[in-house]
Amino acid sequence: MAILQSLTAFLLLFIYFFSCVYTGYYSDPVPAALKAEGVAGGGRP
Repeated sequence: MAILQSLTAFLLLFIYFFSCVYTGYYSDPVPAALKAEGVAGGGRP
């Protein structure tokens, strides 16, 4: 079970890192999330 937990944590960390790189924000993930929501919503601020 510990292996499954470590794999899940690693996967979440990888997704978080990839999302930060994909949006171009490396230091602050909050604007990245807001930007992603804006893009998904049609570019609304």
